[in-house]
Amino acid sequence: MLRPPLSALLAPRSVAVIGASGHPESRGFHVWRSVSLSTGIERLWPVNPKYRYIGERPCYPDADALPDRAVDLAILCVGRRHLARALGKLSRNPPGVVLFAPQEEGPLSDRIEISELLEAARRMGSRLIGPNSIGLVLPRAGVNASFWPRMPAAGGIALLAQSAMIATGLMDHAGEASLGFSAVVNTGLEADVGMAELIDWFARDAATRVIALEVEALRDPRAFFSALRAAAEKKPVVVLRAGPGAGYAADRLAAGRFGTDAGEDRAFDALIAAAGALRVRTYAEFCAAAAAF
Repeated sequence: MLRPPLSALLAPRSVAVIGASGHPESRGFHVWRSVSLSTGIERLWPVNPKYRYIGERPCYPDADALPDRAVDLAILCVGRRHLARALGKLSRNPPGVVLFAPQEEGPLSDRIEISELLEAARRMGSRLIGPNSIGLVLPRAGVNASFWPRMPAAGGIALLAQSAMIATGLMDHAGEASLGFSAVVNTGLEADVGMAELIDWFARDAATRVIALEVEALRDPRAFFSALRAAAEKKPVVVLRAGPGAGYAADRLAAGRFGTDAGEDRAFDALIAAAGALRVRTYAEFCAAAAAF
């Protein structure tokens, strides 16, 4: 099935935060704060039936009430029991991309539930990032659609990370090393948008000089290798994966999250080497390699 391109995700001009909140204890509060401080988003709407206003902005009860029907990116910060209804409301005005934030009740991991949400997004013609993605930042474009409170410095590194915790740590270390980013994307569980497609995108992106990847497990090793090899012919690619033996517990966690074997470490090493990329194992090595390139 032909899938829509990622332009709505990587160049959003209109964003709706479903479940935006004025209460600091809510996840919707943190996403709304980051998005509302973005300078590169032209149209921005909070959606929550509990509020008439969030700050000085009018708040809409649902997606049907939005004054503009063109939504590039919809970020779902609602509870698990409200996900299906929120998607249903979006179906009348399908966004380019739906981003599934982590749930306050715990990470969304039920495979049947994830499949149903993915199928609903595909029926709308929308792409899906996540579930359990804490978002993306595009410093050069002035877009922060994430839980990260601060916009990192702009630069030439595109960081694509499956783990939100690792992405945050890498940004902190890179900041200490005075490195900047063209983009940071936390892919989460990659039910739809995954590493291979994003690697292809940033291989063609003129603003990206280095592609940095954090990988736990691969859903489609063949597509990953193909994208990685093509990208490495154009620009340096640094791949962070803990190991070897970082070990069995980490492999089991990755396998449980992604529903796939984490992969034998020596085979992963061989794949990276054959593609022409550089593997690193620590934050320090990542920053040193990115700085060198």
